[in-house]
Amino acid sequence: MRERVVAAVLLAVTLWFAPTVAEASFNQQAASAQSASSGMLHPPTNLSAARASCSVTLSWTPTVDAKATGYILFNGSTQLLTIAGKTVSSQKISITKNVHYSLTMVTTYRNWTSNPTQVLAVSC
Repeated sequence: MRERVVAAVLLAVTLWFAPTVAEASFNQQAASAQSASSGMLHPPTNLSAARASCSVTLSWTPTVDAKATGYILFNGSTQLLTIAGKTVSSQKISITKNVHYSLTMVTTYRNWTSNPTQVLAVSC
């Protein structure tokens, strides 16, 4: 009986600390010779904007990646904002009048980024 209890405890501890399938896949890709700069993380989805005058509230569905640490918002190739926290799902920004923005967002983890989201066009 004692061996069964010990075996069950060892199995439970092993399963508790085992990486999820997503983490194992991420770790395997990170260790491979592939580029570590894109394609390994999933971008946020459903990026949308609600505009009020020259203020925009961006909303999105957070990434599914467990290792993600946040997001970077771009206007074209120019970085506008770094957003800490992978569970964050909205951000209010101010935009300049008569300027057209082409916003995209990437997920970040250390020095790695996802591919960008779809382009979101906004203007004031």
